[in-house]
Amino acid sequence: MEKSLFIGNGFTNSQILFLIPIAHGYSKKMNIKVWIFEFMPPDSVLKNQDLQNIFANYHIKELNKNRHFFRVLYFFKILVTEIIPLIKLVKITYSKKLGFDYEWFDCQLQHSIWDQELQSRKDGSIYIKFYRLILPAIRVLVSVKLAKYLVAEECVVSAFLGHTVYSGRGLLAELNRQGVDIICHGNNVLYRAPITKDVSWSILNKNEWSTIFQFLVEDQIEAFWKTRKQGNSNYLDASNAALKTMDVETTTPKNLILLHVFKDSPFNCIDRSRIFFDYIDWVRETLYIISTSEERWIVKFHPSASRWGEDQRVWINALANSLFDNLWPTNIEFSEGSYSNIDLFNNVHRVVTYQGTSHLEAACFGIKPIIISNSTLSSYDTSLVLKPKTLAEYSKLLLKKSNSEEFRLLESEIYIAKKLLYIREEILSFGKDIRSIYYYRGDDELIKKADFESVLSKVGDLLPLFSETGEFLANGLTRSISLKYIKIWGNAYDLT
Repeated sequence: MEKSLFIGNGFTNSQILFLIPIAHGYSKKMNIKVWIFEFMPPDSVLKNQDLQNIFANYHIKELNKNRHFFRVLYFFKILVTEIIPLIKLVKITYSKKLGFDYEWFDCQLQHSIWDQELQSRKDGSIYIKFYRLILPAIRVLVSVKLAKYLVAEECVVSAFLGHTVYSGRGLLAELNRQGVDIICHGNNVLYRAPITKDVSWSILNKNEWSTIFQFLVEDQIEAFWKTRKQGNSNYLDASNAALKTMDVETTTPKNLILLHVFKDSPFNCIDRSRIFFDYIDWVRETLYIISTSEERWIVKFHPSASRWGEDQRVWINALANSLFDNLWPTNIEFSEGSYSNIDLFNNVHRVVTYQGTSHLEAACFGIKPIIISNSTLSSYDTSLVLKPKTLAEYSKLLLKKSNSEEFRLLESEIYIAKKLLYIREEILSFGKDIRSIYYYRGDDELIKKADFESVLSKVGDLLPLFSETGEFLANGLTRSISLKYIKIWGNAYDLT
């Protein structure tokens, strides 16, 4: 049987447009002649003149033709023959240990189950019932079974995966365990999943950082930062966060907590050393601790939560009721978007966030951020962040005086943060190359169509560079990069 390449786990139609030439370059080097799609691309992709010549080189199959049958078959098989392992897995997940004390594969499944259940919750559902984890657990185990089928029956040796969270993480975990070469996608970056180790598009290893640093031009970094601190960014969340309807004043609190989207999984890269198991646990404990603080705090909602389909006020009210019986502490106030993040970073002394882009932005303003999970900054140098190892250490950091020097970075460290932010937004992703329009789960079809048309208008001219990107990945390159740098990156990176 000829070896196959699997393409699935949630690629959008616009992402499929650029993935096809990348997969082609990869497949040529790997001598792969069969492509298996989880869902067949739409006619707007299949009949595209620029892509038809590529499709002609492969035997194209669709998993979805057999997918429903296999899912039903595996669903009942799990209920009948694997009910004890299923219940055991659900119990472990329900305990909220989430794999901290388990092997890599088991850890992936537990997080996958938790992600899948959380995605379907109503806003404000801060507690979970045991039975609600059973169906997500079955979905995850079905994904594991499908991965086994792909390897055993379809001879899949390589896979391009659109995302790495929710039940799809079960597919990733089993393909990884089977030795499949997995290329993941995130934010218009493709990156290789190492064997039994977690990475993400924005967390690089030392070798990758040092190689990319060779691309930097000092004047470009300063020009970028001058524009960026005015609120202009390629990253949509950052641009949204810079909007404001109120000015920061001298009386505005000096302590800032930046929320994330509660139901958007943080586990594309699982940090098993973190002290909280998810956002809800983190926010609950954080609010409880700062309620005893002698200083005033501001908690800012995520700028894109509503477009994601989430009402963060509902979540906060539910947490307030559970913690304070609706008697909200007077030292905590909330911003649903009134303040600009840029203005806040200029004003505050202490910034607390889980792991998002804001931790890097805060560092560019001289604030050493308090983070919970591994991040871009900590992957470069752990001394540039405050990442507590225990709840007691976290509490101490929150209750310390905000004017402490512990929350300040040196000028040399601030400049490193600016470099990393520049790399993250200008070098790592090829989003600018394809003019992609970022959209969220709650956005309407018009935005999705505009994104597709925008990428479609560019992809034909970029076919050779995308194909070359695929060849570099086949040769061992660990991640893609902006097409402006792909030739330098592919040739300069140490593939040994």
